[in-house]
Amino acid sequence: TSMFSIVRPCWISNLEPFNGMWHLSENVKLRGQFDVVVIAHKGKCANRLLGSSGLPQIARQMKRLELSSIWALLAAFEDPLPLGSASTFEGAFVKGVDSVSWMANNSAKLLNSQSDAPH
Repeated sequence: TSMFSIVRPCWISNLEPFNGMWHLSENVKLRGQFDVVVIAHKGKCANRLLGSSGLPQIARQMKRLELSSIWALLAAFEDPLPLGSASTFEGAFVKGVDSVSWMANNSAKLLNSQSDAPH
C-alpha cells in the first residue's frame, strides 16, 4: 500500500473541515476525506479554497502573499566547466551573480530517475 495517491486531472473547488478531516469536492462531487491537505497553487486559487476552510487567519495571511516567479535560464558552454574531481554535478548556489542564485544540472534528474532508488 502507499501513503498517498495522486488523482489527475482533478480540480478541487471546495475544501471544508468536518470531524477532524478535510472534505474535498470537485464542483459538487465529493472527492474524499483527508487528514492533511497541501495546497500548491497560485494565490487566487488558494485563497478561494481557504475561504471555505474555517481558517480565517490563514485565509487572511494568504491574501498578503506576493507571487514570486521563478525564471529558468539555459546556459551552454563550449568547454566543460572546471568542476574538479566531482563525477556528477547536481546543483550549486551561485555566488557573485545577483541575478542567478542557484544552478542545477538538469540531466542529473534523468540519471537519478533511472536508478532503483526511491525518489
